[in-house]
Amino acid sequence: MLHYIIIWYCACFVLSLAILHSGTWVYTEKAAKPELVDRGVLLVQLISTFLVVLGPFITESNDLTITAIVNNNMMSFASSTLLLLLIGIASAMAVQYKKEGDNLLHIIYWVLAGAAFVSYLALILVFIPINVPSCGCKDGFFGTDCQLTCLVDDSICSGHGVCTSLGCSCDNRFRGEFCDACVNQFNYDTNCTACNLGYSLDLECTTCQAGRDPSTNCVDCIDGYLDDPNYNSADLGCLVCKENYYRPTSNPLVGSYNKFLEFGDVCTACEGYPNVCNGHGTCAHFLKEDSAGGFQYGNVTVLGQLADGECTCDVGYAGPNCIRAHAFDLDNSESICNGHGDILEVYDQIGNNIFETFQYLECQCDDGYVPSTGDDACSCLGTSTTTCQACIFGYYLENNECKACPGGGFLKSCNADIGAGVCDDAGTCTCLQSYVRGAYKGDSCAECMNNNFYKIKNSVYAEQEAEPERCQACPGATGPEPNDACGGHGFCITDTYLTFWDQGGESSDSLNLFLGLTGYTGTRADLDQLVGTCVCHEGYSLNMFGLCS
Repeated sequence: MLHYIIIWYCACFVLSLAILHSGTWVYTEKAAKPELVDRGVLLVQLISTFLVVLGPFITESNDLTITAIVNNNMMSFASSTLLLLLIGIASAMAVQYKKEGDNLLHIIYWVLAGAAFVSYLALILVFIPINVPSCGCKDGFFGTDCQLTCLVDDSICSGHGVCTSLGCSCDNRFRGEFCDACVNQFNYDTNCTACNLGYSLDLECTTCQAGRDPSTNCVDCIDGYLDDPNYNSADLGCLVCKENYYRPTSNPLVGSYNKFLEFGDVCTACEGYPNVCNGHGTCAHFLKEDSAGGFQYGNVTVLGQLADGECTCDVGYAGPNCIRAHAFDLDNSESICNGHGDILEVYDQIGNNIFETFQYLECQCDDGYVPSTGDDACSCLGTSTTTCQACIFGYYLENNECKACPGGGFLKSCNADIGAGVCDDAGTCTCLQSYVRGAYKGDSCAECMNNNFYKIKNSVYAEQEAEPERCQACPGATGPEPNDACGGHGFCITDTYLTFWDQGGESSDSLNLFLGLTGYTGTRADLDQLVGTCVCHEGYSLNMFGLCS
Protein backbone atom coordinates (compact mmCIF):
# COMPACT_ATOMS: atom_id res chain seq x y z
CA MET A 1 0.00 0.00 0.00
CA LEU A 2 2.81 2.42 0.85
CA HIS A 3 4.42 2.28 -2.62
CA TYR A 4 1.07 3.19 -4.22
CA ILE A 5 0.95 6.32 -2.08
CA ILE A 6 4.48 7.27 -3.18
CA ILE A 7 3.54 6.80 -6.88
CA TRP A 8 0.42 8.94 -6.36
CA TYR A 9 2.48 11.64 -4.64
CA CYS A 10 5.04 11.75 -7.46
CA ALA A 11 2.23 12.05 -9.99
CA CYS A 12 0.72 14.96 -8.04
CA PHE A 13 4.14 16.61 -7.82
CA VAL A 14 4.79 16.38 -11.58
CA LEU A 15 1.27 17.59 -12.39
CA SER A 16 1.63 20.57 -10.02
CA LEU A 17 4.91 21.62 -11.63
CA ALA A 18 3.38 21.36 -15.06
CA ILE A 19 0.41 23.52 -14.04
CA LEU A 20 2.61 26.14 -12.39
CA HIS A 21 4.71 26.61 -15.55
CA SER A 22 2.20 26.03 -18.29
CA GLY A 23 0.44 29.33 -17.88
CA THR A 24 -2.58 28.15 -19.86
CA TRP A 25 -4.08 25.07 -18.19
CA VAL A 26 -6.15 26.51 -15.40
CA TYR A 27 -8.15 29.72 -15.92
CA THR A 28 -10.77 31.64 -14.05
CA GLU A 29 -14.11 31.48 -15.75
CA LYS A 30 -15.03 35.17 -15.43
CA ALA A 31 -11.67 36.78 -16.15
CA ALA A 32 -11.37 39.13 -19.07
CA LYS A 33 -8.12 37.39 -19.95
CA PRO A 34 -6.61 34.06 -18.84
CA GLU A 35 -5.19 34.16 -15.29
CA LEU A 36 -3.08 31.44 -13.58
CA VAL A 37 -4.44 29.95 -10.39
CA ASP A 38 -1.00 29.22 -8.85
CA ARG A 39 -2.08 29.40 -5.25
CA GLY A 40 -4.67 26.63 -5.68
CA VAL A 41 -2.09 24.31 -7.22
CA LEU A 42 0.31 25.01 -4.35
CA LEU A 43 -2.42 24.22 -1.83
CA VAL A 44 -3.03 20.87 -3.54
CA GLN A 45 0.70 20.14 -3.38
CA LEU A 46 0.95 20.98 0.32
CA ILE A 47 -2.07 18.82 1.16
CA SER A 48 -0.63 15.91 -0.80
CA THR A 49 2.68 16.31 1.11
CA PHE A 50 0.86 16.09 4.44
CA LEU A 51 -1.06 13.03 3.29
CA VAL A 52 2.03 11.17 2.13
CA VAL A 53 3.69 11.83 5.51
CA LEU A 54 0.65 10.66 7.46
CA GLY A 55 -0.04 7.73 5.14
CA PRO A 56 2.19 5.12 6.83
CA PHE A 57 0.48 5.73 10.18
CA ILE A 58 -2.82 4.71 8.58
CA THR A 59 -1.84 2.04 6.06
CA GLU A 60 0.90 0.23 7.99
CA SER A 61 0.24 -1.96 11.05
CA ASN A 62 1.57 -0.25 14.19
CA ASP A 63 0.60 0.73 17.72
CA LEU A 64 2.28 4.14 17.78
CA THR A 65 0.36 7.20 18.90
CA ILE A 66 0.79 10.81 17.85
CA THR A 67 1.43 11.67 21.52
CA ALA A 68 4.30 9.18 21.75
CA ILE A 69 5.96 10.68 18.66
CA VAL A 70 5.46 14.32 19.61
CA ASN A 71 6.59 13.88 23.25
CA ASN A 72 9.83 12.19 22.19
CA ASN A 73 10.55 14.69 19.39
CA MET A 74 9.31 18.03 20.67
CA MET A 75 12.09 20.04 18.95
CA SER A 76 11.65 18.16 15.67
CA PHE A 77 7.89 18.61 15.78
CA ALA A 78 8.20 22.38 16.37
CA SER A 79 10.87 22.72 13.67
CA SER A 80 8.81 20.80 11.10
CA THR A 81 5.79 22.99 11.78
CA LEU A 82 7.87 26.14 11.23
CA LEU A 83 9.35 24.69 8.04
CA LEU A 84 5.89 23.95 6.64
CA LEU A 85 4.85 27.50 7.47
CA LEU A 86 7.99 28.81 5.75
CA ILE A 87 7.27 26.68 2.66
CA GLY A 88 3.76 28.13 2.40
CA ILE A 89 4.90 31.75 2.85
CA ALA A 90 7.92 31.45 0.49
CA SER A 91 5.84 29.76 -2.21
CA ALA A 92 3.17 32.45 -2.01
CA MET A 93 5.80 35.22 -2.20
CA ALA A 94 7.48 33.55 -5.17
CA VAL A 95 4.19 33.51 -7.08
CA GLN A 96 3.47 37.10 -6.08
CA TYR A 97 6.85 38.41 -7.31
CA LYS A 98 6.49 36.44 -10.55
CA LYS A 99 3.27 38.36 -11.23
CA GLU A 100 4.98 41.63 -10.40
CA GLY A 101 7.77 40.79 -12.84
CA ASP A 102 10.57 40.64 -10.24
CA ASN A 103 12.36 37.51 -11.41
CA LEU A 104 15.23 37.80 -8.90
CA LEU A 105 12.96 37.73 -5.86
CA HIS A 106 10.83 35.16 -7.61
CA ILE A 107 13.84 32.84 -7.87
CA ILE A 108 15.10 33.64 -4.34
CA TYR A 109 11.74 32.72 -2.74
CA TRP A 110 11.48 29.57 -4.81
CA VAL A 111 14.98 28.57 -3.66
CA LEU A 112 14.02 29.36 -0.05
CA ALA A 113 10.83 27.32 -0.36
CA GLY A 114 12.77 24.44 -1.90
CA ALA A 115 15.39 24.52 0.84
CA ALA A 116 12.68 24.53 3.49
CA PHE A 117 10.96 21.61 1.77
CA VAL A 118 14.19 19.58 1.60
CA SER A 119 14.86 20.36 5.27
CA TYR A 120 11.34 19.27 6.16
CA LEU A 121 11.75 15.96 4.33
CA ALA A 122 15.10 15.35 6.03
CA LEU A 123 13.57 16.04 9.41
CA ILE A 124 10.59 13.78 8.78
CA LEU A 125 12.45 10.92 7.10
CA VAL A 126 15.69 10.92 9.12
CA PHE A 127 15.58 12.64 12.48
CA ILE A 128 12.11 11.83 13.76
CA PRO A 129 12.28 8.06 13.01
CA ILE A 130 15.63 7.87 14.83
CA ASN A 131 13.93 9.13 18.00
CA VAL A 132 10.89 6.86 17.82
CA PRO A 133 11.50 4.01 20.32
CA SER A 134 11.50 0.53 18.90
CA CYS A 135 8.36 -1.46 19.60
CA GLY A 136 8.68 -4.35 22.09
CA CYS A 137 6.77 -7.55 21.59
CA LYS A 138 3.50 -8.02 23.39
CA ASP A 139 3.54 -10.30 26.42
CA GLY A 140 3.66 -13.88 25.20
CA PHE A 141 5.46 -13.18 21.89
CA PHE A 142 9.13 -12.98 20.89
CA GLY A 143 11.39 -12.96 17.82
CA THR A 144 12.75 -10.26 15.53
CA ASP A 145 9.26 -9.55 14.19
CA CYS A 146 7.37 -10.90 17.23
CA GLN A 147 6.35 -13.83 15.05
CA LEU A 148 7.00 -16.51 17.69
CA THR A 149 4.83 -17.20 20.74
CA CYS A 150 5.06 -18.60 24.26
CA LEU A 151 1.29 -19.10 24.45
CA VAL A 152 -0.29 -22.50 24.81
CA ASP A 153 -3.98 -22.85 25.62
CA ASP A 154 -4.13 -19.08 26.23
CA SER A 155 -1.52 -19.41 28.98
CA ILE A 156 2.04 -18.08 28.82
CA CYS A 157 4.49 -20.95 29.24
CA SER A 158 1.64 -23.07 30.68
CA GLY A 159 1.62 -20.76 33.71
CA HIS A 160 5.02 -22.09 34.86
CA GLY A 161 7.51 -19.66 33.39
CA VAL A 162 8.09 -16.29 31.75
CA CYS A 163 8.42 -15.40 28.09
CA THR A 164 11.86 -14.00 27.16
CA SER A 165 13.50 -12.99 23.88
CA LEU A 166 14.57 -16.62 23.46
CA GLY A 167 11.27 -18.25 24.41
CA CYS A 168 9.98 -19.73 27.67
CA SER A 169 12.20 -19.54 30.73
CA CYS A 170 10.67 -22.17 32.99
CA ASP A 171 10.18 -22.05 36.75
CA ASN A 172 12.14 -24.39 38.98
CA ARG A 173 11.45 -28.09 38.25
CA PHE A 174 9.63 -27.34 34.95
CA ARG A 175 10.99 -27.95 31.45
CA GLY A 176 9.92 -28.11 27.80
CA GLU A 177 9.31 -25.59 25.04
CA PHE A 178 6.18 -24.41 26.86
CA CYS A 179 7.14 -25.50 30.44
CA ASP A 180 4.56 -28.26 30.21
CA ALA A 181 6.69 -31.01 31.73
CA CYS A 182 8.75 -31.60 34.89
CA VAL A 183 12.44 -32.37 35.24
CA ASN A 184 13.50 -35.83 36.41
CA GLN A 185 10.46 -37.77 37.64
CA PHE A 186 8.50 -34.94 39.23
CA ASN A 187 4.75 -35.24 38.68
CA TYR A 188 3.27 -32.48 36.54
CA ASP A 189 -0.22 -32.89 38.02
CA THR A 190 1.13 -31.74 41.40
CA ASN A 191 2.86 -28.73 39.83
CA CYS A 192 6.15 -30.59 40.11
CA THR A 193 5.99 -30.75 43.92
CA ALA A 194 5.75 -34.54 44.23
CA CYS A 195 7.35 -37.45 42.41
CA ASN A 196 5.88 -40.04 40.13
CA LEU A 197 5.21 -43.45 41.62
CA GLY A 198 8.23 -44.90 43.40
CA TYR A 199 10.56 -41.90 43.28
CA SER A 200 12.00 -39.94 46.17
CA LEU A 201 11.40 -36.23 46.53
CA ASP A 202 14.45 -35.65 48.73
CA LEU A 203 16.69 -37.08 46.01
CA GLU A 204 15.03 -34.93 43.34
CA CYS A 205 12.89 -37.81 42.10
CA THR A 206 15.82 -39.85 40.77
CA THR A 207 15.73 -42.89 43.13
CA CYS A 208 13.14 -44.96 45.03
CA GLN A 209 11.17 -43.03 47.62
CA ALA A 210 11.25 -43.51 51.36
CA GLY A 211 8.24 -44.26 53.53
CA ARG A 212 7.35 -47.72 52.23
CA ASP A 213 7.26 -50.60 54.69
CA PRO A 214 10.04 -53.12 53.92
CA SER A 215 8.05 -55.87 55.66
CA THR A 216 5.33 -55.58 53.01
CA ASN A 217 7.77 -55.62 50.11
CA CYS A 218 7.49 -51.82 49.88
CA VAL A 219 3.78 -52.02 49.03
CA ASP A 220 2.26 -50.44 52.15
CA CYS A 221 3.33 -47.27 53.89
CA ILE A 222 4.85 -47.28 57.35
CA ASP A 223 3.06 -45.82 60.37
CA GLY A 224 2.68 -42.04 60.21
CA TYR A 225 1.22 -41.86 56.71
CA LEU A 226 -2.39 -40.95 55.96
CA ASP A 227 -4.62 -44.01 55.77
CA ASP A 228 -6.42 -42.89 52.61
CA PRO A 229 -6.10 -44.76 49.30
CA ASN A 230 -6.77 -41.52 47.45
CA TYR A 231 -3.37 -40.27 48.62
CA ASN A 232 -1.30 -43.24 49.83
CA SER A 233 -1.49 -46.64 48.14
CA ALA A 234 0.56 -49.24 46.32
CA ASP A 235 0.01 -47.30 43.12
CA LEU A 236 0.37 -43.80 44.47
CA GLY A 237 3.20 -44.52 46.86
CA CYS A 238 3.70 -43.00 50.32
CA LEU A 239 3.31 -39.26 49.93
CA VAL A 240 0.99 -37.81 52.56
CA CYS A 241 1.51 -37.81 56.32
CA LYS A 242 -1.41 -38.03 58.69
CA GLU A 243 -2.34 -35.21 61.01
CA ASN A 244 0.43 -33.99 63.35
CA TYR A 245 3.09 -35.76 61.26
CA TYR A 246 5.51 -34.21 58.79
CA ARG A 247 8.22 -35.34 56.40
CA PRO A 248 11.66 -33.93 57.21
CA THR A 249 13.57 -32.81 54.16
CA SER A 250 17.13 -31.98 53.21
CA ASN A 251 15.90 -28.79 51.57
CA PRO A 252 17.47 -26.03 53.70
CA LEU A 253 14.67 -23.63 52.75
CA VAL A 254 12.12 -25.72 54.65
CA GLY A 255 13.99 -25.79 57.97
CA SER A 256 13.71 -29.45 58.96
CA TYR A 257 17.24 -30.50 57.98
CA ASN A 258 18.26 -31.42 61.54
CA LYS A 259 15.25 -33.75 61.80
CA PHE A 260 16.08 -35.13 58.35
CA LEU A 261 19.51 -36.10 59.66
CA GLU A 262 17.85 -37.79 62.65
CA PHE A 263 14.83 -39.51 61.07
CA GLY A 264 15.33 -39.36 57.30
CA ASP A 265 12.64 -38.77 54.69
CA VAL A 266 9.74 -40.46 56.47
CA CYS A 267 6.64 -39.12 58.17
CA THR A 268 7.69 -38.17 61.69
CA ALA A 269 5.45 -37.24 64.63
CA CYS A 270 5.40 -33.68 65.90
CA GLU A 271 7.10 -33.09 69.25
CA GLY A 272 5.20 -34.55 72.21
CA TYR A 273 2.74 -36.52 70.06
CA PRO A 274 -0.07 -37.21 70.91
CA ASN A 275 0.13 -34.24 73.34
CA VAL A 276 1.48 -32.12 70.53
CA CYS A 277 3.70 -29.21 71.53
CA ASN A 278 2.94 -30.01 75.19
CA GLY A 279 -0.49 -28.41 74.72
CA HIS A 280 1.08 -24.94 74.47
CA GLY A 281 1.55 -24.49 70.74
CA THR A 282 0.70 -25.66 67.24
CA CYS A 283 2.78 -27.91 65.02
CA ALA A 284 3.51 -27.17 61.36
CA HIS A 285 2.44 -30.62 60.21
CA PHE A 286 1.85 -31.96 56.72
CA LEU A 287 -1.95 -31.48 56.73
CA LYS A 288 -1.95 -28.05 58.37
CA GLU A 289 -4.06 -25.68 56.28
CA ASP A 290 -1.99 -22.89 54.75
CA SER A 291 -2.76 -20.90 51.59
CA ALA A 292 0.98 -20.70 50.88
CA GLY A 293 1.38 -24.46 51.21
CA GLY A 294 2.65 -26.88 48.62
CA PHE A 295 0.00 -29.58 48.57
CA GLN A 296 -3.70 -29.79 47.73
CA TYR A 297 -5.57 -32.01 50.18
CA GLY A 298 -9.16 -32.29 49.02
CA ASN A 299 -10.32 -28.72 48.49
CA VAL A 300 -7.81 -27.29 50.95
CA THR A 301 -4.24 -26.13 50.40
CA VAL A 302 -1.99 -27.56 53.12
CA LEU A 303 1.70 -27.19 53.97
CA GLY A 304 2.59 -30.61 52.57
CA GLN A 305 6.30 -31.03 52.05
CA LEU A 306 6.80 -27.43 53.26
CA ALA A 307 5.90 -28.52 56.79
CA ASP A 308 8.94 -28.42 59.08
CA GLY A 309 7.33 -30.00 62.17
CA GLU A 310 8.31 -27.04 64.34
CA CYS A 311 6.07 -25.99 67.20
CA THR A 312 4.88 -22.40 67.21
CA CYS A 313 4.66 -21.93 70.96
CA ASP A 314 2.25 -19.80 72.91
CA VAL A 315 3.67 -16.69 74.56
CA GLY A 316 5.84 -17.66 77.51
CA TYR A 317 6.73 -21.10 76.16
CA ALA A 318 9.75 -22.13 74.12
CA GLY A 319 11.79 -25.07 72.94
CA PRO A 320 10.84 -27.80 70.45
CA ASN A 321 8.08 -29.04 72.80
CA CYS A 322 6.91 -25.66 74.18
CA ILE A 323 8.01 -25.86 77.80
CA ARG A 324 7.52 -22.90 80.14
CA ALA A 325 10.16 -20.22 79.79
CA HIS A 326 12.17 -19.36 82.89
CA ALA A 327 10.35 -16.95 85.27
CA PHE A 328 7.23 -16.77 83.06
CA ASP A 329 4.30 -16.00 85.40
CA LEU A 330 1.65 -17.44 83.01
CA ASP A 331 0.12 -13.97 82.48
CA ASN A 332 2.71 -11.40 81.41
CA SER A 333 5.13 -11.89 78.53
CA GLU A 334 7.35 -9.25 80.15
CA SER A 335 8.03 -11.68 83.00
CA ILE A 336 10.13 -14.02 80.82
CA CYS A 337 13.63 -14.01 82.30
CA ASN A 338 12.18 -11.47 84.78
CA GLY A 339 12.35 -8.81 82.10
CA HIS A 340 16.16 -8.77 82.11
CA GLY A 341 17.10 -11.30 79.44
CA ASP A 342 16.08 -13.33 76.43
CA ILE A 343 15.19 -17.00 76.31
CA LEU A 344 17.58 -19.30 74.42
CA GLU A 345 17.23 -22.88 73.24
CA VAL A 346 20.37 -24.93 73.81
CA TYR A 347 21.15 -27.83 71.45
CA ASP A 348 24.11 -30.19 71.49
CA GLN A 349 25.52 -32.91 69.28
CA ILE A 350 25.71 -36.04 71.39
CA GLY A 351 28.30 -38.72 70.73
CA ASN A 352 28.73 -39.59 67.06
CA ASN A 353 25.32 -38.30 66.05
CA ILE A 354 25.32 -36.09 62.97
CA PHE A 355 22.24 -34.24 64.27
CA GLU A 356 21.77 -31.95 67.25
CA THR A 357 19.47 -32.73 70.20
CA PHE A 358 17.64 -30.18 72.34
CA GLN A 359 19.08 -29.96 75.85
CA TYR A 360 17.43 -27.17 77.84
CA LEU A 361 16.25 -23.56 77.96
CA GLU A 362 18.27 -20.81 79.53
CA CYS A 363 18.12 -17.04 79.83
CA GLN A 364 20.73 -14.86 78.22
CA CYS A 365 20.65 -12.24 80.98
CA ASP A 366 21.52 -8.59 80.60
CA ASP A 367 25.11 -7.75 81.51
CA GLY A 368 25.78 -8.29 85.21
CA TYR A 369 22.63 -10.30 86.01
CA VAL A 370 22.38 -13.92 87.18
CA PRO A 371 21.25 -16.74 87.25
CA SER A 372 20.44 -18.02 83.78
CA THR A 373 17.77 -20.54 84.81
CA GLY A 374 14.90 -20.90 87.29
CA ASP A 375 12.01 -18.67 88.33
CA ASP A 376 14.53 -16.19 89.73
CA ALA A 377 16.43 -15.99 86.42
CA CYS A 378 18.22 -12.66 85.83
CA SER A 379 16.97 -11.28 89.18
CA CYS A 380 20.34 -10.71 90.87
CA LEU A 381 22.88 -8.05 90.00
CA GLY A 382 26.13 -9.77 90.90
CA THR A 383 28.57 -12.50 89.99
CA SER A 384 26.53 -15.29 91.64
CA THR A 385 23.20 -15.82 93.42
CA THR A 386 24.95 -15.59 96.80
CA THR A 387 26.85 -12.37 96.11
CA CYS A 388 24.03 -10.12 94.92
CA GLN A 389 24.58 -6.39 95.15
CA ALA A 390 21.04 -5.43 94.18
CA CYS A 391 17.79 -7.03 93.06
CA ILE A 392 15.34 -6.29 90.30
CA PHE A 393 11.74 -5.19 90.88
CA GLY A 394 9.72 -7.82 92.77
CA TYR A 395 12.69 -9.17 94.73
CA TYR A 396 14.33 -8.04 97.94
CA LEU A 397 17.89 -8.48 99.16
CA GLU A 398 18.49 -10.70 102.20
CA ASN A 399 21.95 -11.99 103.17
CA ASN A 400 23.29 -11.14 99.70
CA GLU A 401 20.57 -13.22 98.05
CA CYS A 402 17.60 -11.99 96.01
CA LYS A 403 14.33 -13.47 97.22
CA ALA A 404 10.91 -13.15 95.61
CA CYS A 405 8.37 -10.92 97.32
CA PRO A 406 5.02 -12.43 98.46
CA GLY A 407 2.95 -13.49 95.47
CA GLY A 408 6.00 -14.23 93.29
CA GLY A 409 8.84 -12.35 91.68
CA PHE A 410 8.80 -9.45 89.26
CA LEU A 411 5.25 -8.44 88.22
CA LYS A 412 3.54 -10.99 90.46
CA SER A 413 5.10 -9.55 93.61
CA CYS A 414 2.32 -8.15 95.78
CA ASN A 415 0.01 -8.57 92.76
CA ALA A 416 1.87 -5.64 91.18
CA ASP A 417 0.83 -6.44 87.61
CA ILE A 418 -2.65 -5.12 88.41
CA GLY A 419 -1.41 -2.35 90.70
CA ALA A 420 -2.56 -4.08 93.90
CA GLY A 421 0.54 -3.35 95.96
CA VAL A 422 4.30 -2.79 96.17
CA CYS A 423 7.06 -4.71 97.88
CA ASP A 424 9.44 -2.90 100.24
CA ASP A 425 13.09 -3.67 100.91
CA ALA A 426 12.15 -6.08 103.69
CA GLY A 427 9.90 -8.16 101.43
CA THR A 428 6.62 -6.87 102.87
CA CYS A 429 3.68 -5.87 100.70
CA THR A 430 1.94 -2.52 101.08
CA CYS A 431 -1.49 -2.96 99.50
CA LEU A 432 -3.44 -0.33 97.60
CA GLN A 433 -6.65 0.69 99.42
CA SER A 434 -8.76 3.06 97.39
CA TYR A 435 -12.48 3.18 96.63
CA VAL A 436 -11.54 4.69 93.27
CA ARG A 437 -8.63 2.57 91.99
CA GLY A 438 -9.29 -0.61 93.99
CA ALA A 439 -8.50 -1.96 97.42
CA TYR A 440 -6.63 -5.12 98.44
CA LYS A 441 -5.47 -6.98 101.51
CA GLY A 442 -3.46 -10.08 102.45
CA ASP A 443 0.23 -10.92 102.46
CA SER A 444 0.41 -10.70 98.67
CA CYS A 445 -2.45 -8.21 98.16
CA ALA A 446 -4.49 -10.88 96.40
CA GLU A 447 -7.79 -10.41 98.28
CA CYS A 448 -10.35 -7.62 98.04
CA MET A 449 -10.36 -5.35 101.09
CA ASN A 450 -14.02 -5.93 102.09
CA ASN A 451 -17.39 -7.19 100.86
CA ASN A 452 -18.11 -4.01 98.93
CA PHE A 453 -15.40 -4.87 96.39
CA TYR A 454 -15.74 -7.48 93.65
CA LYS A 455 -13.36 -9.22 91.26
CA ILE A 456 -13.97 -7.48 87.95
CA LYS A 457 -13.03 -10.62 86.00
CA ASN A 458 -16.11 -12.35 87.41
CA SER A 459 -18.47 -9.41 86.94
CA VAL A 460 -20.81 -8.22 84.22
CA TYR A 461 -18.26 -5.48 83.50
CA ALA A 462 -15.44 -7.81 82.41
CA GLU A 463 -14.60 -6.89 78.79
CA GLN A 464 -12.70 -10.05 77.99
CA GLU A 465 -12.05 -13.43 79.50
CA ALA A 466 -8.33 -12.82 80.00
CA GLU A 467 -8.85 -9.63 81.98
CA PRO A 468 -6.93 -9.66 85.35
CA GLU A 469 -8.87 -10.16 88.59
CA ARG A 470 -8.90 -6.59 89.81
CA CYS A 471 -10.82 -5.55 92.91
CA GLN A 472 -13.37 -2.95 91.88
CA ALA A 473 -15.47 -0.91 94.33
CA CYS A 474 -19.23 -1.36 94.18
CA PRO A 475 -21.33 1.57 92.92
CA GLY A 476 -21.26 4.31 95.54
CA ALA A 477 -19.12 2.28 97.98
CA THR A 478 -17.55 4.24 100.83
CA GLY A 479 -17.12 1.60 103.54
CA PRO A 480 -17.36 -2.11 104.41
CA GLU A 481 -21.02 -2.36 105.48
CA PRO A 482 -23.91 -3.20 103.11
CA ASN A 483 -25.45 0.25 103.50
CA ASP A 484 -22.08 1.83 102.60
CA ALA A 485 -22.78 1.08 98.92
CA CYS A 486 -25.63 1.37 96.39
CA GLY A 487 -26.71 4.71 97.87
CA GLY A 488 -27.50 3.05 101.22
CA HIS A 489 -30.66 1.43 99.84
CA GLY A 490 -29.49 -1.86 98.44
CA PHE A 491 -27.02 -4.75 98.43
CA CYS A 492 -24.03 -4.86 96.08
CA ILE A 493 -23.57 -8.41 94.78
CA THR A 494 -19.92 -9.44 95.09
CA ASP A 495 -18.10 -12.74 94.84
CA THR A 496 -17.14 -12.47 98.54
CA TYR A 497 -20.81 -12.04 99.52
CA LEU A 498 -21.80 -15.05 97.41
CA THR A 499 -19.07 -17.20 98.97
CA PHE A 500 -20.11 -16.04 102.46
CA TRP A 501 -23.78 -16.84 101.77
CA ASP A 502 -22.93 -20.24 100.22
CA GLN A 503 -21.10 -21.12 103.45
CA GLY A 504 -24.20 -20.21 105.48
CA GLY A 505 -22.68 -17.17 107.12
CA GLU A 506 -24.88 -15.26 109.57
CA SER A 507 -24.24 -11.61 110.37
CA SER A 508 -25.53 -8.14 109.59
CA ASP A 509 -25.04 -8.92 105.89
CA SER A 510 -26.50 -12.44 105.83
CA LEU A 511 -28.47 -13.98 102.99
CA ASN A 512 -31.68 -13.84 105.00
CA LEU A 513 -31.23 -10.12 105.59
CA PHE A 514 -30.57 -9.61 101.86
CA LEU A 515 -33.72 -11.52 100.92
CA GLY A 516 -35.81 -9.73 103.50
CA LEU A 517 -34.75 -6.22 102.52
CA THR A 518 -34.76 -6.67 98.74
CA GLY A 519 -37.59 -9.17 98.24
CA TYR A 520 -35.31 -10.96 95.75
CA THR A 521 -37.12 -13.86 94.06
CA GLY A 522 -34.49 -15.04 91.60
CA THR A 523 -32.29 -18.12 91.85
CA ARG A 524 -28.82 -18.44 93.30
CA ALA A 525 -27.45 -18.98 89.76
CA ASP A 526 -28.99 -15.65 88.72
CA LEU A 527 -26.94 -13.88 91.38
CA ASP A 528 -23.74 -15.00 89.63
CA GLN A 529 -24.80 -12.86 86.68
CA LEU A 530 -25.31 -9.81 88.91
CA VAL A 531 -21.79 -9.55 90.40
CA GLY A 532 -20.82 -5.88 90.53
CA THR A 533 -24.39 -4.53 90.43
CA CYS A 534 -26.85 -3.35 93.08
CA VAL A 535 -30.04 -5.16 94.10
CA CYS A 536 -32.22 -2.46 95.64
CA HIS A 537 -34.36 -2.64 98.77
CA GLU A 538 -38.07 -2.92 98.21
CA GLY A 539 -39.48 0.45 97.17
CA TYR A 540 -36.21 1.55 95.52
CA SER A 541 -34.87 1.13 91.98
CA LEU A 542 -31.63 1.62 90.08
CA ASN A 543 -30.96 5.07 88.72
CA MET A 544 -28.74 6.09 85.83
CA PHE A 545 -25.66 5.90 88.08
CA GLY A 546 -26.33 2.30 89.14
CA LEU A 547 -27.38 3.41 92.63
CA CYS A 548 -30.64 2.70 94.44
CA SER A 549 -32.89 5.70 94.84
